[in-house]
Amino acid sequence: TGAPGTGRVAGVAGTESSYLIQTGPALTSFLSPDYPACLVAVEYLTALEGPFWMRLRGMGLTYSYSLFLNVVEGLGYFFLSKSTNVAKALKEAVSIIEGFTKDGKELDPQELEGAKSAVISSLVERCSTVAETAQQSLMQCLKQVPGDFQATVLARVEAVTIADVTAAMAKYVAPLFGVAHTTAAVTCNPSKVEEVVEQFIALGGVLRGEV
Repeated sequence: TGAPGTGRVAGVAGTESSYLIQTGPALTSFLSPDYPACLVAVEYLTALEGPFWMRLRGMGLTYSYSLFLNVVEGLGYFFLSKSTNVAKALKEAVSIIEGFTKDGKELDPQELEGAKSAVISSLVERCSTVAETAQQSLMQCLKQVPGDFQATVLARVEAVTIADVTAAMAKYVAPLFGVAHTTAAVTCNPSKVEEVVEQFIALGGVLRGEV
């Protein structure tokens, strides 16, 4: 979508909803000591009835959302799909992140344990059969990680603390919601392009409308 700090808004006939993809630099190594905390941080934010679910979907700002860190690419991605107000939804997401990383809001201990359990369950499910275990062994070779990588990550996820997750949010998630290092693309109804561009400029984003 262009150089960091830029973006595009494109009008697409036949849709009344808006869609957003925003991306920027993120975690670059599976062997990083921050990797387990990043897994938990993303799960904490995006979990069912978690912060994003409650304040993005729950408030009717978007039908669905997604946040993930692609370690192979070294990029993080944030998506909004079928949004009723894409700029407001992004602003709310920024508010959620800043609440934990700047405003001193504490993560809920129970929700943190739930996020850790979900991450552990997801990792274990990848090796639930012989074929899946073989596939994971191949993936570990491609990732250039040691043979005990899976067991090590599981143990480290279990040991992740509130401070670890908050630090991971600040270091790897918060930058995805800034302007300087991210690029963004939005599609919406052609009649809303100018309105969306104005809304994003008001948020501090750099978007140019293209119909």
